[in-house]
Amino acid sequence: MQPSPFDDTIAAIATPVGSGGVAVIRLSGPLALAIADRLFRKPDLDTLDPPLASRPGKQFLYGWIVDPDASPEPSAARHGSRGARRVDEVVMLVFRAPHSYTTEDVVEFQVHASIAGVQKTLMLCLAQGARLAAPGEFTKRAFLGGRLDLAQAEAVGDVTSARTEISLQAAISQLEGNLSDITRRIRDPIKHVLGQMEASIDFPDEIDEIPPGELSRQIGRVRGDLRNLLATAAHGKLLREGISLAIVGRPNVGKSLLLNALLRWDRAIVTDIPGTTRDVIEETLAIRGACFRVIDTAGIRGDAADQVEVLGISRSRQALASADLRLVVLDGSRPLTPEDREVLEAAAKQPSLIVMNKVDMVADPHAAIAALRPDAHGMPIVAISAKFATGLADLEQALLELALGGEVSTVAGVAINARHEAALRAAEASLEKAMETAAQAMPLDFVAIDLRAAIAALGTITGEDLTEEVIDHIFANFCVGK
Repeated sequence: MQPSPFDDTIAAIATPVGSGGVAVIRLSGPLALAIADRLFRKPDLDTLDPPLASRPGKQFLYGWIVDPDASPEPSAARHGSRGARRVDEVVMLVFRAPHSYTTEDVVEFQVHASIAGVQKTLMLCLAQGARLAAPGEFTKRAFLGGRLDLAQAEAVGDVTSARTEISLQAAISQLEGNLSDITRRIRDPIKHVLGQMEASIDFPDEIDEIPPGELSRQIGRVRGDLRNLLATAAHGKLLREGISLAIVGRPNVGKSLLLNALLRWDRAIVTDIPGTTRDVIEETLAIRGACFRVIDTAGIRGDAADQVEVLGISRSRQALASADLRLVVLDGSRPLTPEDREVLEAAAKQPSLIVMNKVDMVADPHAAIAALRPDAHGMPIVAISAKFATGLADLEQALLELALGGEVSTVAGVAINARHEAALRAAEASLEKAMETAAQAMPLDFVAIDLRAAIAALGTITGEDLTEEVIDHIFANFCVGK
């Protein structure tokens, strides 16, 4: 057994707190086995013999969690010294270092998911010498123990928070190490070029310098691969966070009806009374694996009925200005109003799409779209009927085109996050400098400085060149118990 890289033992509830079938309490560290020996009893309330430290890993045991310091139950007197106060029926899983998630000794108690029983089991673990784990500390120990690199560790959080099948598959791909492999395939050629350069600097009589033109070509090829990976940043945001999409327009154009049609259920109240929607409503919408955070807003008009509607309209204007994308909903059966033109003008300054609703009441939709184009400020127009759910497929495709230029795509199933994007952009900037320096036929020492900077930036993706403070910040975003 390998020694633990930590001198303490952590414990946490690894499942959501609340009533349910099963909950998991996880222990990891040098005292995990000893704590489990103290708290676990076989079905007859006897202690384990031999103890866990003398058993192999991958144990799967059924029995009881007991409170070793409480008075035995009266009914347990027949067990003599084995008597104990039972807390819950349990299945215990035991993993020995280094063959565990954290690379330490790990014990998991699967108990009934009652709030009282789960909390009691956790408190018993803490009373026996464990401390409460910090957010993400189990995965942090897996990273520091060498079981996962940092990109894989981040993918653990992406797997648990995946909202669509495509986002789940992208997270699993990263967890399997695909992003790490791609990053290394970009980094290794830079290391190779740097090694050749340093050898020619150290042994000028034996090894020739790389000609400037060839040096620029080699760096350029690496930069191309790097840019391909950078191109997945927008897809990564869409998969992980969802793009905010504001549905805006004047009252009674069908904004809430459109929200319900996109969601395929009646989320928002729909009436013919202007001002029915008084506040923003936010829901998550999946379109072909892409995630949108859809915001239905109050109708924008100048003659609000009361102070509540005034506040709702103010929030609508904020959503119009701050959302990543916006759907400007118009009533295609009526001429444009001053409020319509106000919203169109504001939306045209940012990525937006015009939805001409109520096309079921329009005699010639094509002519109506043509008549609208002079006021569209170049924004795409899609004709739909939210009432009869027609044209929604065209609208969804137009949304994907607006957000990403088409379908959701990744590189080898991987889509980078914001931290990866920052590292790749830093590496790209260093490669640009290296190419400029090489093109100017400057000494190779200067090119080497930029190549080392690119290598270091790429190393931060997998965690090879990160400070402890940055690592702590990354894992702080995890939930406790993961």
